[in-house]
Formats: sequence, structure tokens, C-alpha cells
Amino acid sequence: MKNRNVALAFLICIALWVFSFKQVCLAAEKFDIQTPVSKDELFGGSGQQTKDKKAVEKIVKMETPFIVNKGQQDERVAFYAHIFCGTVFVTKDGEMVYVLPEHQRKQALSARKAKNKTTPPDFSETIEKSSGKKGIAGEKRGLFILREKLAGSALSGIRGEEEVAAKINYFKGDDAGKWMSAISSYRMVSLGEVYDGIELKLKAYGNAVEKLFYVKPGANPDEIRVCLETAERSTLKINAYGGLAVETQTGMAAFSRPVAYQIINGKKVDVPVTYYLHEGEKISDNSGHRIVENKKYGWRRTANSKGAKPVFANNITETAIGDKFIYGFRTANFDRSKELVIDPIISSTFLGGYSDEECRSLGVDSNDNVFVLGVTMSDDFPVTDDAYATSSSGNKDVFISKFSNDLTSLLASTYLGGSNTEDAHALAIGSGDNVYITGFTYSKDFPVTGDAYDASYSGGDAFVSKLSGDLGSLLASTYLGGSYSEEARSLALDINGNVYVAGMTSSTNFPTTEGAYDTSSSGLYRDVFITKFDDGLNSLLASTYLGGSEYDGAYSLALDVSNNVYVTGITKSEDFPVTDDVFDESFNGSADAFLSKFNSDLTSLLASTYIGGYDYDGAYSLALDSSGNVYITGYTGSTESADFPTTAGAYDSSYYGGDVFVSKFNDDLTSLLASTYLGGSDYEEAYALVTDAEDNVYVTGITKSEDFPTTANVFDESFNGGADVFISKFNSDLTSLLASTYLGGADDDKSLAMVLGAAGGVYIAGSTYSNDFPVTEAAYSAGFNSELGNAFISRFDSSLSVSGEVTTGEASYITVESATLHPPFRKDFNKILILSGFPQIQNNM
Repeated sequence: MKNRNVALAFLICIALWVFSFKQVCLAAEKFDIQTPVSKDELFGGSGQQTKDKKAVEKIVKMETPFIVNKGQQDERVAFYAHIFCGTVFVTKDGEMVYVLPEHQRKQALSARKAKNKTTPPDFSETIEKSSGKKGIAGEKRGLFILREKLAGSALSGIRGEEEVAAKINYFKGDDAGKWMSAISSYRMVSLGEVYDGIELKLKAYGNAVEKLFYVKPGANPDEIRVCLETAERSTLKINAYGGLAVETQTGMAAFSRPVAYQIINGKKVDVPVTYYLHEGEKISDNSGHRIVENKKYGWRRTANSKGAKPVFANNITETAIGDKFIYGFRTANFDRSKELVIDPIISSTFLGGYSDEECRSLGVDSNDNVFVLGVTMSDDFPVTDDAYATSSSGNKDVFISKFSNDLTSLLASTYLGGSNTEDAHALAIGSGDNVYITGFTYSKDFPVTGDAYDASYSGGDAFVSKLSGDLGSLLASTYLGGSYSEEARSLALDINGNVYVAGMTSSTNFPTTEGAYDTSSSGLYRDVFITKFDDGLNSLLASTYLGGSEYDGAYSLALDVSNNVYVTGITKSEDFPVTDDVFDESFNGSADAFLSKFNSDLTSLLASTYIGGYDYDGAYSLALDSSGNVYITGYTGSTESADFPTTAGAYDSSYYGGDVFVSKFNDDLTSLLASTYLGGSDYEEAYALVTDAEDNVYVTGITKSEDFPTTANVFDESFNGGADVFISKFNSDLTSLLASTYLGGADDDKSLAMVLGAAGGVYIAGSTYSNDFPVTEAAYSAGFNSELGNAFISRFDSSLSVSGEVTTGEASYITVESATLHPPFRKDFNKILILSGFPQIQNNM
């Protein structure tokens, strides 16, 4: 027991080195001062890992109050908050001082540095000796100190807001006259109106200090100028994510890319913003300051600057040397009388436990919360306290998780499964934000509800389940299948709340309904099934087979405005059912994609067509546009399928080997309106496709090509290794690639799901084996948690770029060029502008 307590104490001590200051409002920056520590070192390398890791995750997200200084600190301090082993001081003149001791075990790395290390006993010692040159008796640790003050600001008064119930008692030393009790503390500190019409507030957490600049109507955000001072000579860099990095001998402060947004009609609406570096403004520094243009992230160059010569390596730009810098922010111009939709990759998070996870489907509810469906083999997968199931039931379970739209908060998360193996593939959000999911199970004890359509396991069955929006209740759940195996792959809801499911079955006794299009299995291999339930999963309203004499499988299903049902997938059957006058009535060889259309009660096959070339082709995703046209995407095989049908003027009519295809049909499937290849010289597959309000087409999947087509000014134009995620955007007729980006790390990554956010933005999800997969510092989980693979969820803006694209309510576009991102300031907007971000300080000693 004693050893366990020591291990826990060590864990908490290490956790204290995570020191992040989260800026919300015009600058999204996250500070993390860390030392490199292995997972085993941090979590003990034993079964204690799971509990300890969850404990740390909860601790770092706890709110930390700002304590009023009643004499227990230097008289210059107004408020202070303890952030693990560090402290944030807010002085009476508005200066913010961030102090963190250096990790003790680093002492042995450099005797030269060790002799300069100090630990501050209080603010007075810290602020006066912040150069780190003076030693403190009995202490050999150093300090990482950053000081921030608003340049040119006239403070209107610092005050605490939202007093907490707890009082602080301060008993130090044996002089009772100096003891203090019942000291007040507050959830927030307001610095008041720091510039004309601009208020700054601070809020502290276990690992963060949140900064909020509120820019009121008529105020100018360009007025914000933050003077950043380090305790020693520093190098300022622009990192690969559009953030600022201040590197000193003691550590590195990395401020992530800024975020700005407005609240309009109760919705968060994002505004494009970048950092702006003020050259030498009111700063006495012999080395000067250099600002170097980085077109990818929107920085400008100032001629004749003194200081270090810029160094470009791995998208990191060295820009300045000194110990004082002033930074601000610049927002893009836009029509402030109309809704603005903008969200560059401001959010990306890992999701998982110690073993293997994969995201399979995404959905967005009426409040723009993001639901994720997938599978996990981890018994420490993150779940929430009031979830339906908080422990794993078998060796592979379903998970459903609910995030805030910025992916910073896990709102709810649950397991679902029996004692054997489950797989999940599709999710949809219904009325009341209830969540429907489908997949398949090999568990005889998979959770079903008493009044479900089928409560009996028949062997390798599909399942359909309905959960409450808070994931706390299983509202309905049923098996679906015959005596052999089934796989449910797709799910959709009609306007009446009825549930359609599609997949494949090997059962000759799969349940069908009277009058259905096909009530008999067509061959020795798998057939497609399409099934319709009522919203309570009590009644099988309609169910049919679809297929020929060989293998047939459905992978995606969608409904049109008349509740007609479209389904797509793969067939190896020369006698797959097709209808007259469709685009292609003949099987082309090996395996073809198919696209079929049913009426709502599944009694009539309204249209059905092949599409493919000589070799293997398959479709994995389907979506409709505003006119009812049908898009499908998937994979087209080896060089023999260079005859996959493309259309004149398509973006790419040349096959490069193992390519993605994207094809567009009219609603009755008689015409191929557009069709294009997409790929590089290696292998690609597309797994998800969506269309937006302007009928632009987004597709995502996996690529192994170093020459996969990307466009300028996107998040990542370079292949990262292994296999990368790709996200590409086409115009509606597939003639132009509007945007295309890689996403990934050094190992294998793939995207399996995509959805559009209610307020704009594109979410994707999948799996990654890369511990360097790009995540944002403020994300729910920025650490790779698994020895195998983690799930991920990422959010992009509609242009897949950092600079962003502004979309107005009239569907017109303003493209923000990084070199001209400083528009004339306008005072005619009538909404408060909130500028937000997340700073990260990382100690790289």
C-alpha cells in the first residue's frame, strides 16, 4: 500500500508539469510546460494506469478559483491561481505573470544550466529575479516565466466575478497575527475595459487559464496588443499550425492558432483570424524583431528588420530574437449583417483507451453537438458517469460518444455490447436528439429491450439500437437476422422517424415482409438486405432481399425527400437486378459498384444500375444533392479498370492505379451526369461522401500516394508517411477540385466517416496509428493513448484551409487570402465579437 501511495504521489507530481493557459477570444493559444515522460513512467506501467490516467484527465479539467490577495502575496498582486506546480499572478496594474518550476529530474542533463535554477518562494522573489540568475538557498530548480501586459491599455478596474462558496484559510509560520481566514476566491477575474469597447476576462482550470476578449459593437479588435516578455533571450517562431512559439533556454511556449467567433441567434459563428506581430512597437530591444511572410498561415514580412535570419524547416519559421515581443490579431472582413460560417481545423482530438479503437460514423444533433460511433477493444475507453454502460462487456464493444462542437469536451460516452464481439457502422440522430445506431454482433447477450422486434439471437446477427441523447438510456434495441450471419452497414431515418437499415446477409431465412420486392435469397453467397422499422424498433414495417447469384453487399443508404430509398455497394453477380434504360445494364467484370432505388415500402425496385470497369470496383458511400441527384464514391481497382466511366470535362479522366472515383447520377439513374477519378500513383479508397447546401461534394478516405492531388493554402499539402487521410472538395459537376488536403502522422491513418456541422464546418473521423497525428491543444484528448491505434475526430472549415472561407447566408463566398488578411476595419457590425484560443507551453529541456 505504501508503494502504491508513492506511485500515486509521483503521478500527481508529474501531472503538475502540464501547465496550459487557454486563451478564449481573439487568440486561441494553449500553454503546456511539460517534460518528456514515457507512458509507463507517468502511469506506473501496470493495471493502475487506467484509474490514474482517468484521474489526471479529470484533475486537469477542474476549475481553479482565483484567490484574492489580502496580504498573503506581494502587494502588487491582485489575484492569483495555482495551476498544478505553477502559479498565475494577476497584478493590480494588469500584468499576467506565468511561473512554473522546471522539472527536477532534468537537472542532470546540464550542469551548466543547473547552476542557474531557482524556485520562487513568492511573487516578489519571482518578479524581481525572473532572469533565473539568482539562486534560492536549498533549491536547485529553475523557472519558466512569461509576463504578459496589454500595451497601451488603460485599465478600468480589476475585479473578481462569480464568487465561489469555498473560503481560503492561510496559516503560515508561528505568528498568529499573520494568519488569515475566509479569503474570497472567484471563478473569473475581469480586467475590465482594457481598450475602448474591449473587455478582458480570465478563468482558470487545473491545466489552463482561459482568456476572453469581448469586442463590443463598434470596437476595433486591431487595438489589442499583448506585450510578451520572457526572462531570458528568446526566439520567436511560427509553427506548422499557424501558432506562435517562444523558445528560451528554459523551455518553449507554443501559442496555438487564434480563433474568433460571434454568438448569433444563439449559435457560435466563427470568424477568420491570424496573429499579427508588431515590429518593435514601444519595445527597446537591440536585436529588433523580424516578421516573415508565411503564406500558409497569413504572416507578413517587414523589410529591413534586424535579428536572426529566417530558417525554414518543416513549415517552422524562425522569425525573431529578443526577450520582448508584441503580438495582436487581425480578423478577416465579412458581411456582419449575415450569418458567417467559418471553422478552420480548430479542433482535432484523439479518442480511445489503451488498446485499439476506430470511428465508423458521425452525426450532429440540433445543438451542433457531435456524436461518434465506433468500436473499441479497450476496457479503459473513456465513458461518462451517467452513461448507459460504463464498463466493457466483451473483447470488442461498440462505443457511442458525444462531444461539444469544438471537440474540447466529452459530454457523454458509453459502451454497448455483449460478452462476445460487436461491430458498428452507422449512426443517425432522430427527433428529440435520440441516437440510432446499427452494426452486427456475435453476442447472445447483446442488450435488447423487452418489446423489441426480435429479442432472440440467431447467430451472427445485425442489431439496431436507440439511445437517449445523453447516452444514459437504451430506449430500444433489437436483433435482426436469420440463422446465418448478417452485417448491417448503413442506417437512415425518414421524415416520420421510421428507421431504414441496409447491409448483407448469408441467411436464406432472413426476415422479409409480405409484398416486398424480393422475399427469397438469390444465391449461395451474400445478398443485400434493406429493412424498415418503426421508430421504437417494435415492428418490421418492410424488408427485402436484393442480389444476384454471387456476392452482393450494401455499404450505404440514403433517402430522398419522398422517402424513396437509394442503396449502393458492391456486386460480383452478372445477374444482379437492374432496370431498363438505366446508365449501365451490363456487368463489367470482377466486381462492379451498383446503385439501386426503391420506393418507401420496399415493394418496388424503381431503378438499378451497374457502374464499373473491367476489374474490381466498389461503392462505399452515397449522398443526394438539393436537386435529388445521387453521388457515390468508392474504389476502382487495378490497371484493368482504367476503363471506369468518366465524363467529358471531369476533373480527372486518367487512371493512376487504385484510385478513388466520384460519380453523379440523375434521380432515376438513367444518366451519368458527372464522373471523375481522384488519386495519385499509389493506392486510395474513399469511405465517406457528403454534399453541402451549395451542392459541393466532400469525400474522405485513405491514400498511400505521395502525389495525391492537394490544393494551395489547405491544412497540409504534404504526405506524412504510412497511409494518410485525405479530404477533398469538388464543385457539383465534378469538374473542379476546390480544395484537397492530407491529414495524418508518420504511421497509418484513415478516415471512415464525415458529417457537416449545423453551423458549418466539416467533421471527419476514423483511426490512427500515428502518435504524431495532428491534434489541437485544447482538444478533449491531445495525447495518443494506445499501444495500438486510437480513434480520432477532426474538424475543418469548408475550404479545408487555415485562412478560411467565409460563407454568407446568400451562399456567396469571400476567399480570405493569407497575404491580404488585414481588411479595413468596419464599425457597422452589431454583434459582440469573441476572440478565442488555446496557448500551449512546452518545456523541451
